[in-house]
Amino acid sequence: MGVELPDVLRHRLLFALPGEDRDRLVEWSEMVHVYHGDTVHEPGQLIEYIYFPLSAVFSLFGVTAEGESVELYQVGREGIVGISNIFPASDIYQHEMLRTDVHLPGTALRISAGDLIEAFHEPGPFHDGLRRYLDIRFSNLVTGATCNRHHSLEQRCARWVLSMQDRTATTNIQVTQENLSEILGGRRQSIDTVLGTLSGERVIESARGKLTVRDRKGLEAKACECYWNTRRRFDQFLNEISAL
Repeated sequence: MGVELPDVLRHRLLFALPGEDRDRLVEWSEMVHVYHGDTVHEPGQLIEYIYFPLSAVFSLFGVTAEGESVELYQVGREGIVGISNIFPASDIYQHEMLRTDVHLPGTALRISAGDLIEAFHEPGPFHDGLRRYLDIRFSNLVTGATCNRHHSLEQRCARWVLSMQDRTATTNIQVTQENLSEILGGRRQSIDTVLGTLSGERVIESARGKLTVRDRKGLEAKACECYWNTRRRFDQFLNEISAL
């Protein structure tokens, strides 16, 4: 189905799985290209496909009845898009207050939700790893909610840029001020002020539709502890999967 092994190994979770489990998931998958702004999972909808991002990055948004939204977390080559309630469900539904969009275009492995559920219900490393992954996702949601409530816009902006750089392995982050306002839940004017401050301190460079990281260490100093907690938690998880 056009899936090459070097592409698959770019996905950190698949790379950590034993070869037999990884090969079966890849066999059931297809490579797809997703585009910026696409919504892959609508609130309350039955989920047909699960995604393992390779070069793409997805954003999960909490949405209100009035259409307001804020990004809860991102998923890149470390995670899975579209799982939340597979115990012991025969179908997977997106939560009625969640929407999943493509933030950065690129490639992903796509597998039917039915095949993923089948693979999950067989005991083994993938079953154990997926249970642990959902625990990590819940912990990160709690971290994100706490961060949004108690940390400054500058801290959260620094955290977001660092996380995006981790997922893309590049110093250039494609994002507009309008997108960043929606992602961080801040007013456009406040976003402009934060970006202006970080640019003035030569931590980042802000241009139309793009942020460039100039001083990674300086940006890390600006971020709250939530960035480090989330990163440490996931690195530990991948080490645990590799040891299964």
